Amino acid sequence: MSIEVLPGFDMPDERINKAWIPFWVDKWIFGSTRLELKPDERSVWLDLLALASKNDGFIRANEETSYPKEQLAGLLVISIELLERTINKCLQNDKIAILKNGTMKITNWEKYSLSKRHRRRFEQKKEKNQKKENNNKIKYNKRKEKNGSKKTDIMSSFADINVEFIEITNVEYDKLIKKYGENNVKKMIEKLDNYKGATGKKYKSDYRAILNWVAEEILRNQKQSKFDAAKEALKKEKEAQSG
Repeated sequence: MSIEVLPGFDMPDERINKAWIPFWVDKWIFGSTRLELKPDERSVWLDLLALASKNDGFIRANEETSYPKEQLAGLLVISIELLERTINKCLQNDKIAILKNGTMKITNWEKYSLSKRHRRRFEQKKEKNQKKENNNKIKYNKRKEKNGSKKTDIMSSFADINVEFIEITNVEYDKLIKKYGENNVKKMIEKLDNYKGATGKKYKSDYRAILNWVAEEILRNQKQSKFDAAKEALKKEKEAQSG
């Protein structure tokens, strides 16, 4: 590789890894790079920028070791000839500098990286999202733990009721008995069990499903049955009087 060794640059205190670099559209379309490099060389230039972004503008295996040209060409999946040609043109146009130890650095790297202000803003956003994610995990674990404790209290059987699909804890069952009475609760459990078995419907809480709609439907049907029975009794009474 016919390259000239240029003066060194100050090494960074530590590697700064970035997931991405800003891509300035106007500079890419109308800038000098389009005139300085051929299409295949421009693609290699983009690869070199991406690789440099992982080490704060440096392209190297480590702080004191450069990539062998065979390794770098293999990493970028290009020919050695194309790699050499691109680097030589980048050297000629002051896009890349070769340090004394043979490693490379993108010149004017700050033009291709985020400003400190933007870095700070993205870091703050990243930190905020991380805190939110951690809080969500804590809430999920608490909810999972709570639900797990409920599962250990699931009633295994109900008196005089044959159910297959209902899961209600002893505490929930006692609450329903106190609110609606044992006979009504049996009807509600049978109603929901048949509905779930016929439709395949699943609820996060069968107890809440009973409170939400099953109880209301059972009680409404009872009222309607009483009304129909009273109406039928009145009808028979009138027929008896007229006869």
